[in-house]
Amino acid sequence: MNLQRMFLLITGCICLATFASIVCIVKSEFEKSIIAQYQEKADILLQSMKAVRAHVGVVVRPEATKLIGKDGFVVSLQSTSFAANKVFAAIPETHRYAVTFRTPATKPLNPANTASPVEAERIAALDARHAAGEKDLVWKGVRAVDGQDCYVIALGEVTRESCLPCHKARQDAPADLRDKYPFDQPPRQAGRVETAEIVTIPVDSLYAAVRRSSAVAGIAEARDLAAASRDVLRGIASQVADAAGRAEAIVVAAARQSAAQGAVATSLEAMGAEAGGAAAAMDLADAAAGEMVERVGNLHALLASLEDGGAK
Repeated sequence: MNLQRMFLLITGCICLATFASIVCIVKSEFEKSIIAQYQEKADILLQSMKAVRAHVGVVVRPEATKLIGKDGFVVSLQSTSFAANKVFAAIPETHRYAVTFRTPATKPLNPANTASPVEAERIAALDARHAAGEKDLVWKGVRAVDGQDCYVIALGEVTRESCLPCHKARQDAPADLRDKYPFDQPPRQAGRVETAEIVTIPVDSLYAAVRRSSAVAGIAEARDLAAASRDVLRGIASQVADAAGRAEAIVVAAARQSAAQGAVATSLEAMGAEAGGAAAAMDLADAAAGEMVERVGNLHALLASLEDGGAK
């Protein structure tokens, strides 16, 4: 594998890992955003129903009592819980976002409003908080409702003195209510939290909404991320190719320089060999010259000897 392919492979793996990390982060944040939106919708619906009850209790009921009298009570006109439940029921299913709304009580006048075990638990907890002096009587969290995990918002309501006439014994209640409800619960007590406004959203519905939304948004995001990653890969590949080309040119130049250095070394070796041969020749010449000097000396000696003999 050459240098360019190795760089491309490493870069591609890094980009794929980065892409996968980005997708996971985006998905997680998207899920949190969708869940938060549905929780906000549930809270808005709860506050809307609370506003309905407040309007009926503060505005409608006093005016109706003036017309009907204290011994009369028209549930559909003067009951705050009846009004809120009816208004909520009139909201189209598509705009409820899988939210349910109830006004359960631990001592209900209407048996339909009897608190479930989970609702009774929340009401008791809110009553304990009220007794401890807490002002914020709101609980939010997840509870199992009929075997299904649900996100729950419970808003406790403190029983007022004005509520007691309808929530006492049968003989103390307005005449219009005596034959309408069973009155089989103990009387309520003022200053206690014995009822609450509760909204629930099944957790499965939350994640179903996430899946529906992510199926649309995820495709667009994935397409955008893929296009961006492709552009990044192209840019990196181009830079890697340029770097590999420059590295290859450096290698070729280095090879050429090495070859030139080898040629110079060979020439130097040849010159050294020639210098050695010349030195040897000079040594031979010196030896021959010495031998000739020696022979000339011997010849002079011989001549001198002959001259001495002639003189005698």
